[in-house]
Amino acid sequence: MPKPIFVVGVHRSGTTWLANILIQHTKISGVLNKERFGIYESAFFENIQDTFGNLEDENNFKKCIETFALTDFFILSGIDKSIFYKEQPKKYHELFRLLMDNIADRDNANLWLEKTPIHTLYLKEISKYYPDANFVAIKRNVIDTVKSTIKMHYFDPKKNKFVKPNIAPILYFTYRFVKYYKYIENFRRNSNSIMVIDYEQLKYSKEKVVSDICKFLEIDYQPQMLEEKFKPNTSFNNNSERKEILSDSDKKLITRIKPFFDIFPFRLYSIFNPIEKLIRKNKLPTWFYLITEEKKIEEDKKIDKEKLK
Repeated sequence: MPKPIFVVGVHRSGTTWLANILIQHTKISGVLNKERFGIYESAFFENIQDTFGNLEDENNFKKCIETFALTDFFILSGIDKSIFYKEQPKKYHELFRLLMDNIADRDNANLWLEKTPIHTLYLKEISKYYPDANFVAIKRNVIDTVKSTIKMHYFDPKKNKFVKPNIAPILYFTYRFVKYYKYIENFRRNSNSIMVIDYEQLKYSKEKVVSDICKFLEIDYQPQMLEEKFKPNTSFNNNSERKEILSDSDKKLITRIKPFFDIFPFRLYSIFNPIEKLIRKNKLPTWFYLITEEKKIEEDKKIDKEKLK
């Protein structure tokens, strides 16, 4: 049976870059969108798991399958949804593993890889679901992480302009940075199935870091893993953009407030997280269905053309 690899870390910390490096290994498989940034997120344990109720109920099971089958992640997998009806997995994690194992078997791979930053908050659960799983986490410095996040969330594509936010998002993204790495460190204290790497070390000592990851995963290092085959998932078009995002006072605020968040024990973050999850989890995010929506637009265009004939 193929073994799972989960790449984790806070958003904008280099998780896509790292996953795209690992996916170049001939024995590692995953879901890719080659026209965009390579590895594609499932956000399964955040947005799909438990959303449809107990899968022992046939109606819940069917609704889950039919909804999941419309998501970009499933469409990009290239797997037919009939596998679920054939195997009848009655647990969410069994359903996800069935999909990923089929992808790996199709690609003649020994391992499959999934990358979703928010799965960092599910490390303990995922490790229980998949005792054979390994996790690779990446950590970037807080200033660059927050800067990239702010740019992504506050750039108005219609106006082609960055809209500087107030202080609240800067505080929140700093808090989120600390929270994610609290989860990683707590998990690492109790498990040897996770490796944490540094973004800067990967940037400047790429071959060594990738080789070390391969040793951790117990696979041979392959030189083609260093090739950059996908478009960088960066928030910036040039260095001048990087300079305008955070002022010197913003950076000082981050460096001063981060130690305050560091003081909070992990237990406090773990108490807050279920409350935050309730706020986040209202419905499946719109980005789950970009491919589906594009197909609908194309179909509508064809219908309109036929009507004009």
